[in-house]
Amino acid sequence: MARPFIGAAVEIRDPGHSARIFARDNTTAFAARLAEAAREAGASDPQQLGEQLALLLDGASTRSRVLDADTFATAAAIAVILIDNAIPWAAVTPESSAEPE
Repeated sequence: MARPFIGAAVEIRDPGHSARIFARDNTTAFAARLAEAAREAGASDPQQLGEQLALLLDGASTRSRVLDADTFATAAAIAVILIDNAIPWAAVTPESSAEPE
């Protein structure tokens, strides 16, 4: 899931350049979609969770590209922690909520 807009934004120094604006708008929209999903899931602070997940995915994408290695399994493990902290009931599974016999 490489995010090519990140590379474009890094390479283009002028913040007013149309490609840089497009990259910024795309990145902002990506975080907003994640925040909306977090809101629908009942996150206590969906905006924060959306930004955290967007940053995590952007970082994993960049690191994966630089290292030519799969970093998404590690990112997924971190995402689980972020989600569990933002949506406490998400950590409850049918097995963990079952009463002991």
